[in-house]
Amino acid sequence: MVSNDPDLPSIAMVMGDPARVRQAANLIEDPTDLWLTHGFLGIQGTYRERPILLCSHGVGASGASLAFERLFRSGVKSIIRAGTCGSMQPGVKEGALVIATAAIRGDGTSSQILPLEYPAVADYRIVDSLQSAARAHGYPEVHTGLVWSSGVFYHTPFVSSGEEIWTQAGALAGEMELALLFVMAGCYGAAAGGILAVEGGTDEDLDPWSGGSERDLSVAATRAMLEIGLEALVSVES
Repeated sequence: MVSNDPDLPSIAMVMGDPARVRQAANLIEDPTDLWLTHGFLGIQGTYRERPILLCSHGVGASGASLAFERLFRSGVKSIIRAGTCGSMQPGVKEGALVIATAAIRGDGTSSQILPLEYPAVADYRIVDSLQSAARAHGYPEVHTGLVWSSGVFYHTPFVSSGEEIWTQAGALAGEMELALLFVMAGCYGAAAGGILAVEGGTDEDLDPWSGGSERDLSVAATRAMLEIGLEALVSVES
């Protein structure tokens, strides 16, 4: 997965679920499968006449680091993660979209790349591009701000996750991979950003096997997230 591939496009949208990559592939022209290995699916195509790459990265930062490393080593310069999240604030409702400006580094992997003092910050150009694309799309509820990247999906009573602290500190939503993506992008001199669809609260059952992603609000938000992400990608380097 980490061998160099100089023929990859310079822009990429990454998603945890390979099925979401297939969904995004329906929105681009001439989608062509590049790889399917260890659960990582890569599809190349064009969007508004720009070559673009779609890639899955799985759940959690540790596995995602393989996909991100492959992309950055192969010369990808701008990446947007399009994923799902759980709300951490009362005003962030299911079906909303969240554009991340930075991520709290609770992912458990980025600390093995750079010390925790290094900030996990989205590239301002991608944040601006995502906000512009969201306004043009007209999606009714879009929030912009800090997110929390957790290292585990299922929290236990034995070790505090810190969720209450991060909620009080203003984190809008919880997810698992953006902190790592932002840190790795910084290491490679690349630009990274993230847009997330809210599927519920972090205290609700967001189990991938629960069928929660089939709820009407989540389906609409996911579709809008992919459309906005693609528009933002092709405009940020135009």
